[in-house]
Amino acid sequence: MASLRKLILCVKENPESPTHEADLKELSRFAKNFLPILFNLYATPSGTSDEEGQRLAAFETIKVGEFWKTVNISTVFSDSIH
Repeated sequence: MASLRKLILCVKENPESPTHEADLKELSRFAKNFLPILFNLYATPSGTSDEEGQRLAAFETIKVGEFWKTVNISTVFSDSIH
């Protein structure tokens, strides 16, 4: 999850990059794969301190971004519901 946070921050912090729009679009495309997983990890109650660490890491990854404002959440979850 740390690598995902780093990737999101890298894209988010470099808006002047020539590939910024393409990078943002690519992250948005894959968000439908990892956002539901992160939300499930965060929503699952933890029983041990290791599980609590995983929950917090998922929460930090979700929080990383105002990036999620650019993602169409309805398409993320509509694909995972079917």
